[in-house]
Amino acid sequence: MRSIPSLPSRSTAQSHRAVFGALRAIILAAATVALSACSDSTGPGDSALAAAEARWRLVKPASNTYTMRQEVHCFCAFGGAEYAVTVTNGTVSGATPVSRPSEGLGPPPLTAFRTVDQLFAEVRNALGKTGTLKEVTYDEVAGYPTRLALDPLPNAIDDEVGYVTRAVGPQP
Repeated sequence: MRSIPSLPSRSTAQSHRAVFGALRAIILAAATVALSACSDSTGPGDSALAAAEARWRLVKPASNTYTMRQEVHCFCAFGGAEYAVTVTNGTVSGATPVSRPSEGLGPPPLTAFRTVDQLFAEVRNALGKTGTLKEVTYDEVAGYPTRLALDPLPNAIDDEVGYVTRAVGPQP
């Protein structure tokens, strides 16, 4: 007849749990370090971006529908004018001039404007390229980028673009 092994005592089981818990914590820490080393994140700009995105996720409308004021600074006819921009389901759906009309040139293409998520993507992309990101500031409460200045081709002329974004809020 075979004997059935006895179960470990309660103190032995607790000891095993403690050891496995410690091993699990070490493995998770090692995995976090390994994943961080593999990511594109390498500097303080990355941690500021992550913190800003975390703040945005807390206040972002569930429908991803909101309004904001945005200026696009570029070498273009509408550059520098402020627009009331409507974002519907995560897509720019409208832009109306606020600070000055387009002087008969017609409205700018909606693709000229950026949603908050697109602004974050622009920052993330620029952080991976030396010299592209010239400036970024984030709203202290809501996290969205309030100022973003990019130079996509550092040796080119007239390719710089900037976005000034404010008053992001739910659609009225």
